[in-house]
Amino acid sequence: MNDVMIQFFQFMIAGAGVLAILFFGLNFLTKGFIATFIRVKASQGRLILTRIHAVTDTYYKAGKWEEDFFTFKTRDKETKKIPIKSNEFLEFFSREMGIVVIDIDEQSNKLFNTNFKEVVHFANIDPGRTESLFLRIKNRPILASKKEVIVLLLCVAILATVLFMAFRIIKIEETLQLLGQLSGNI
Repeated sequence: MNDVMIQFFQFMIAGAGVLAILFFGLNFLTKGFIATFIRVKASQGRLILTRIHAVTDTYYKAGKWEEDFFTFKTRDKETKKIPIKSNEFLEFFSREMGIVVIDIDEQSNKLFNTNFKEVVHFANIDPGRTESLFLRIKNRPILASKKEVIVLLLCVAILATVLFMAFRIIKIEETLQLLGQLSGNI
């Protein structure tokens, strides 16, 4: 009976380990969205999911509504407060997946409205030329950094050293076999 319980606990620990690796892997791939989503969902409305639009990407943090201020933390652990009245707040939040979501621009520290009903048409835009420019930007060659070049050169040098040593060992082995044939005693 004791062996069965030990095997059962080992199975449960292994299963929990696989689930933990899966959760943390998915959380890493979604840039922290899953853990933040669970935290906001568990707060039952006290926290708001903040979608922060940075210069390079978009990331998620939990924010609070406190006394006419919306408070949230950035990636640098800097607490930011945006003053806003409650009647203005209604047009900026949306409800997605059962929680309240708000978009914020990180540089200007302002709320970000995703109302796409108002589209402005520009007179001087040529769609074919714009698409061509986008394709040229997308397909341009990326220059290697100095670190990448150094790492590549080190890998080539290590490979050359290993091959040189392998050939030297082969030569030494052939020499020993030849000496063994000549002397007959080795």
